[in-house]
Order: sequence, then C-alpha cells, then structure tokens
Amino acid sequence: MKKTVWKIVLAVAAVAVVIGVGVWMKNRSGGQAKNSTESPVATTKAEKPSESTQTQPESTAPETTAAPETTTEAPTEPAFDGKVTITVQDTEQKVLASKEVGFKAGETIADLLQANFENVTIDNGMLMTIESLTTPADWSTYIAFYINGEYAMQGVMTQPFEDGDVIDFINTVYMPMPESTETEEEAYDGKITITVKDKEDNVLASKEVGFKAGETIADLLQANFENVTLDNGMLMTIESLTTPADWSSYIAFYINGEYAMEGVTTQPFEDGDVIDLIDTVYIP
Repeated sequence: MKKTVWKIVLAVAAVAVVIGVGVWMKNRSGGQAKNSTESPVATTKAEKPSESTQTQPESTAPETTAAPETTTEAPTEPAFDGKVTITVQDTEQKVLASKEVGFKAGETIADLLQANFENVTIDNGMLMTIESLTTPADWSTYIAFYINGEYAMQGVMTQPFEDGDVIDFINTVYMPMPESTETEEEAYDGKITITVKDKEDNVLASKEVGFKAGETIADLLQANFENVTLDNGMLMTIESLTTPADWSSYIAFYINGEYAMEGVTTQPFEDGDVIDLIDTVYIP
C-alpha cells in the first residue's frame, strides 16, 4: 500500500515537473516573440527610420540675388524745331530719293540738302546737282524747286519754309517762253499799222505795232523799223527809202488815207489807225 502510494506521489511530482518546465519554456519563447514585435521606445529611437516613413526636410534652394536690371537708354534725338519732307525726282517724276529731315531755326534748305543727300552742289542759290541729277552746260534741263506743289520763288539759300512742308526737286526740260504773249499785248494802250512803200506803191515793210500813251509816231518808227532818220520833224530815211539832197522826192506821210498835216514827232494818232509812208516825187 505504501509502495503504491509512493509511486503515485512520484508520478504526480514528475507530471508537475514536466508542466513547470513547459510553462517556463512557453514563457521564455513568448517573451522573445514579444521582444521582436514590440520594440521598446529606446530601441525605436536608436533605429534609423525607413525611407518610406522618413520625413525629408523641405528642400529650399539657396536664395539668389537678382542681378540689377541694366536699362540701355535710347540715344536722345536732337531737339528739332520742325521737320520737312524732301524728294528728288527725275524728268518722269520717278522718285530717286525721299527723306523726312529735321531742322533747327536758322538752317536753310541748302543746309538740309548738304547734310542729308549725296552729290549736292549749289551755284548762286541754284541747285545744280543732287543724287544722280545734273544740270548740263546748255541748260537743256534744270532742277526745278517746289514747295507744297508751288514753284519756289527764291533759291535754296533764301527760300523760307516751315514745319510740315513738302519740298520737291524735279529734273525739268527747259522750255523757252514764247516771244509774244497776251500779257505783253495788254500792256499797250493801242495798236496801229505802219506801212512803207516805194514810188510804185510796192510795200517795202509793214508792221502792226503797239503804243503806250505819250509815245509819238517817230518813237514807233525808230523802235520798229530800220534806217530811220528825222530832220525837224520830217522823216528823211526809213528802210531803203532816202530823201535826196535836191528834194526831187520825199517821204509823204498819210493817216487813214489822208495826208498828215503835221510831222511824225507831233502828229496825233489813236488805236486802229493806218499810217502809210510813201516815197513821192516832188512836183513844184
């Protein structure tokens, strides 16, 4: 009996030892696991944070100081008192050069031409050459000068101008003025017809001449006919007629078909009169 009881006691003790060892082993393994999953605060602080969770400090580029702005000032335009437009044209009015140029008070058109155009020569206020234009020696062409479309009345040295004017220099063919104009005719107070005839009534010369108030027939003869000589109011020679020394012939003087009662220095006349000077044989 005692032996049986003792066996039971040993068996129970052995089981208790086994259970105790098992609990101890369990507790040991559980603590290691816990240590591997639950990191103490101290360990956490020592470990390097992972790249996925690490907060990168904000990257800030170093401040750069902006370079001071360099401003290039445009060159100051000279202070002009005004501007004009100058063109150079050929005989077909094709523009060879055109420029808007500024001027200062006191400058002449000649000054502006010499400062802004090529090949400029001036003679006695006349523009003789500019750019490709040249006035020939025979003056068959010349460089005409216009301001705002009107022919300039003075040369490039003296012609006045002002701000905004348009100045044209145009190569122009010279056209001589006709000998007689209506203006010249209007300058007379009247006209008469003078005819010179020989003894056979042949016309040697005939002219319609204008006269002004105060002029005499003698004045008109000397101004319009050849070989005119007078003696005491008497016409002695004209054209091919000559009064001989013996007075065998003389130059008779008629107005509108009537024998004149006075000489050529005093005989009155009027517009439209017809005067005949006829070589006549003297009959005593």
